[in-house]
Amino acid sequence: MKGCFWENGFHPTFQVNRQDRGNQEQIGFMDVVRDWAPRITANDFFKSIIKKHPTEKCWSWALK
Repeated sequence: MKGCFWENGFHPTFQVNRQDRGNQEQIGFMDVVRDWAPRITANDFFKSIIKKHPTEKCWSWALK
């Protein structure tokens, strides 16, 4: 139950349907990136957010 970061690429980790929202994997992801600075957000028909790790070359991306 220890995570890590992959370098040099785009690495999607998971997707869920409406009935599975809020599962432990999603909550764990949100906890890890919660304090990362948002770089781009969209809040219209689609909701998305891109965040950058404060010190590493690592970005997170989420789409709803």
